[in-house]
This record gives sequence, C-alpha cells and structure tokens, in this order.
Amino acid sequence: MFALRARRAGLRVIPLRNTQHTRSSLLVALKVHPKVAQRILRHSQIAMTMEGRAEASEQEVRAALGKLSQRWAAPAEHTATMTCSSGGPELGVSCTSFSYAVSTVRE
Repeated sequence: MFALRARRAGLRVIPLRNTQHTRSSLLVALKVHPKVAQRILRHSQIAMTMEGRAEASEQEVRAALGKLSQRWAAPAEHTATMTCSSGGPELGVSCTSFSYAVSTVRE
C-alpha cells in the first residue's frame, strides 16, 4: 500500500521503516522535547525514542563543547551569607538561615 502511494505521488520508493527514522531525525533537528517525540513516533518506551536521538551530528557535538568551554572559562563570583545568634553557653551558636550563591561574571 505504501509503495503504491509513493509511486503515484512520484516519489522514490523506500522501505516504510526508513520514513520512521527520517521523521525521528527531523524531530531531533527541530529540537522537539523527547516526550513529545515519543508520542508522535508512537513509541511505548522512551528508551526507543532516545535511541534515535543518540545519533548526534558532528556540528551538534561541537556546539555543545563550545557551550561547555564558554561556561567553564567565565569567572565566577561566590557569595555566602549566614544569620546566627548565640544560644547560651550550653547551646553554642544557633544559625537560622544560610544562603550561598554563585553567579557567572560576563564582561
């Protein structure tokens, strides 16, 4: 049935399974969320969907490594604040809150 429709449409006939792989590749290229792709591709297990997404292009790998390099190369500013009060000699120091923040400084 698929081959007949492909011929009528003037398309080169390819195995039906290849269309599923092409659709999966297009969803990856469009950066569609894996759970959305799972529903579109009608996979019962997310592992099946993710298997197809494991084929990252050289360009995608280089872009990801570039992002990591930029993130690690940026200097970071660390800030810590703590609110403490003396609780008496038997209790020592009591701290009621603590916050710690790291922010990347970009020039």
